[in-house]
Amino acid sequence: MKSESKSKSKPGKTKQKRKTGKIEIAVHIFILLVIGVTAYLGYEAYKTSHVDLVLNGESEYSLTVDEDFKEPGFSARHCVFYRCYDLTGSVVVLNPNANDIYGHKIGEYSINYTLSYLGETYSDFRSIKITDTTPPELTLEGDEIIGLYVGEDYDEPGFSAKDEYEGDLTDKVEISGEVDTSTIGVYTLKYHVEDSSKNADEKTRKIFVYNYSARTSEPIATFEEFEEYVEDLGLDISFGFRNLENGFEYTHNPDKVYYGASLVKTLDALYIYEQFGGPRDWNEYYLLQNAISFSNNSAHVSLAYNLGIANLRNYAESIGMLHHLESSETYADTVFFSDTTVSDQLIEWSHLWELTRELPNGNDLRQYFLDGYYATMNFYGCPPIMFKAGFYADTHHESAIVLDDEPYVFTVLTLNGYRADREIIMRDLSERVYLLNQTI
Repeated sequence: MKSESKSKSKPGKTKQKRKTGKIEIAVHIFILLVIGVTAYLGYEAYKTSHVDLVLNGESEYSLTVDEDFKEPGFSARHCVFYRCYDLTGSVVVLNPNANDIYGHKIGEYSINYTLSYLGETYSDFRSIKITDTTPPELTLEGDEIIGLYVGEDYDEPGFSAKDEYEGDLTDKVEISGEVDTSTIGVYTLKYHVEDSSKNADEKTRKIFVYNYSARTSEPIATFEEFEEYVEDLGLDISFGFRNLENGFEYTHNPDKVYYGASLVKTLDALYIYEQFGGPRDWNEYYLLQNAISFSNNSAHVSLAYNLGIANLRNYAESIGMLHHLESSETYADTVFFSDTTVSDQLIEWSHLWELTRELPNGNDLRQYFLDGYYATMNFYGCPPIMFKAGFYADTHHESAIVLDDEPYVFTVLTLNGYRADREIIMRDLSERVYLLNQTI
C-alpha cells in the first residue's frame, strides 16, 4: 500500500516544472519583441530625423542702385517623425557688407546663414548684386573729324570719361584702330569705356589723310559737306557719285545739260560689246580703240556711220539715257556728238560696269578705259580707274569708275574747264570722293 502512494506524487511535480519553462520562454520572446520594436522605432526615427535651413525668397538678387533690398527671412527646424522643433532663433546671420547693401553701393555681396546643432553645421548664402543702368560719359577732346596731309604726325587730342556713381573712369578708356599718315585714306579710332555694371559709352574719331596735292586738308566727312565745298569754289560744276556695290548715290545738279563730245564715245563701246560681243573685225577694233583710248573724233564718226546713228540712239534710250547723238543746245553743228547730264553719265557708266563683269570678254572692254589718256581724276595714291575725259571750248567732262575695294562711279561736268588750276581742282575733288567712299 505504501509503495502505491509514492508513485502517485511524482507526476504532479513534472507539471509545475513544465509551466515554469513556458513562462520563461514567453518572457524571452517579449524581451526580444521589445528590443526589436525599439530598434525598429529607432531606425525609423533615424530615417525621418532631419535638420532644415531654408532661405525665403530668392538665393540671388540683382538690384539697381534705386532699389531697396529687404531681407526675405529664413527658417530652421529639426524634425523627427511628424514632430518638428523650431531652431530659427539659433541661426547666425553674417552680413559684413550690410552698410553697402542697404546704402545702395554698387558691387557684389554675400549674406551667410549658419546653424550649429548637435555637433553639425548647416549653412547657406544669398548673393546680392547692385548695379546701375546709367552709362558713363565719354568725351573726346579736340575734333571728332581731323584732316592731315600724308607724312604729318597724328597727335591724339585726348579724352575723358566719368561715371555718375564711380567717378573718373578716364584710365579705363580703351582705344582701338590705328592711323597711318604715310598712306592716303580714312582712319577710324574707336574709344570705349565701361563701368563696373557693364554700362558702356563709345565714341569714334575719323582722321582723313590727304595727298599734298589737295587744296586744303580741311576734312569733309559727308557728301552734303562735299557739295558745300564744291559750291564754295564758286565754279560751274555738277557731279554725280554712285557706289557700285551698295547702290548709294549722291548728285549735284544731276539734270543740268552740258556738252559732252568725248563722253558720248563710250556709247560706241557699250553697243559693240553688248550687241556683237566685241569688235567684229580688225578695222572695228582699231576704230574703237582710237575712239575710246585716245578720244579720236574721226574714229567715233566712222563707227557711228558703220553702226548706224539710229541704232546707237535706240540703244542709249533702251538703257535709260535721255541725251544721245542729237544736236546740242549749245553746239548744233553735228548729230555725231551730243549733250549729256550727270544722270545720263551715272546710267551709262553703271551699265559699262555691269558689262565688264557679265560678258565673257568683259575684261577686254575694260581695257579700253584703262589707258590713262587725258585723265585728271587719277590723284597720287589713287587705285586704277576706268575713265573717259574730254574738252570742248570751256567745257570739261570726265567720268570714271574707280576700282577700289568697293568700286564707284564719279562724274564731273563743268563750264570752267579753261582754268589754269583745273587739274588741281579735279584731283582734289576726286581724292575727296575716294575718301568719302570709304565712309559709307
